[in-house]
Amino acid sequence: MSPLFSHDKGTQYTLETTTAEQIQDLLSFYRLQRWGFVIYRCTYGNDDAWASFMRHLNHRTKQHVLTDTYDSPTLADSLDWNVQEDQSLDGASKDEVRRRFKQWVASGARAEFPSDLDADKTRFLPIENPRYNYCIHVDRASLDSVVKHALQPNQLDLKKRGWVNLIRADDSWDYPDFDRFDWAARAREMESVEEDPFNEGEAEVEGSKLSDVGWMKVCVDGLIPDVYDTLTSPHMWDNMYCRPPNEIMKR
Repeated sequence: MSPLFSHDKGTQYTLETTTAEQIQDLLSFYRLQRWGFVIYRCTYGNDDAWASFMRHLNHRTKQHVLTDTYDSPTLADSLDWNVQEDQSLDGASKDEVRRRFKQWVASGARAEFPSDLDADKTRFLPIENPRYNYCIHVDRASLDSVVKHALQPNQLDLKKRGWVNLIRADDSWDYPDFDRFDWAARAREMESVEEDPFNEGEAEVEGSKLSDVGWMKVCVDGLIPDVYDTLTSPHMWDNMYCRPPNEIMKR
């Protein structure tokens, strides 16, 4: 949980409340009307498949998880995916989506913040709410994993086949955009340096050689509310991280 919010609630709070209650209390603490991840649609050409994907996502989260499991219809009603659809996003990289998301956080997202919060809450609101630190990237592979391979949304998907790409975009992520990175130039620049902080010796994933490439595949079934609630604590990304492309984070 986040420092300011957890300090307000006390040490026993998480033991005495459900995940859904914790999210609702976080919204109340900051007087926010919306929660949920911003989704970037990065595959086009099949609107029927996209509509199927959104039906699956909404059923898994709003109806099954929030209403049936947690009995929290009010929280389900305030869930807002804020889907970004633009043909210019077709085939967009994770870094490109991160750039666009950060622009939204710095501008459009501010309309969601209460204007009369005290100084501490104004400072911590964008830090402690996952909506403003992480976003979802849906490409052809993740779309197909949900539409073609996952079980129907009214069936229990024990194998958790459907996933989306969850992108980290918090302020502590200060690495370069590897979709534009010139490794050859970097090699020349680092000739006299023993260790390159941008190269951790990992297999290259979309230009990145870091252990943490700044995004991971997350199973749709656990996305809301479990992953969202977990990410209210900034350090929990490291605890739950699964390096793509072969690993999928399942909760």
